Amino acid sequence: MIATLLHTAIFSLFIGLMVWAAASDFRAFRISNIVCAAIVILYPLYVAASTAPIDWIGGIVVAGVLLVIGLPLFALGWMGGGDVKLIAAVGLWAGPPLVGAYVVVTAIAGGLLSFAYLIHARGLFAEPAGANRAAPRATQGPKPEIRVPYGVAIAVGGLSVAGLLLTETGV
Repeated sequence: MIATLLHTAIFSLFIGLMVWAAASDFRAFRISNIVCAAIVILYPLYVAASTAPIDWIGGIVVAGVLLVIGLPLFALGWMGGGDVKLIAAVGLWAGPPLVGAYVVVTAIAGGLLSFAYLIHARGLFAEPAGANRAAPRATQGPKPEIRVPYGVAIAVGGLSVAGLLLTETGV
């Protein structure tokens, strides 16, 4: 009974941290270090509270590999530092069994999110009132860079990891 309550509390915190990361990145393009640190700190509690064996060493390896892959992407300006830290922190929870599903769900969510931002930023489906469809639109110079809060997609991937882990444990 107490183990189930602890397990539920840990997963509730993890899910809350995913929502916090998504909301803060969506609102301000920023993921707090507190969120990433809390996800990492919560992991040993999850391992200790679990009744099933967990490959925690594999989780550390997955997190390390995702961090090493993410650092050059950050250096190139393709990803934010918070995104890289969040990907690695959630990778710790995914571990070897779920890293594939985590990466695929995150990539799909990121692609859909990027597409939505592209459509919105470019106004691809919006015609100005009274526009003549035959006349080409005048260009206003270079289009501004489109920023995408990729932490939202990472959080979707993290929520999928939480769902899969909850399914495995039966809680």
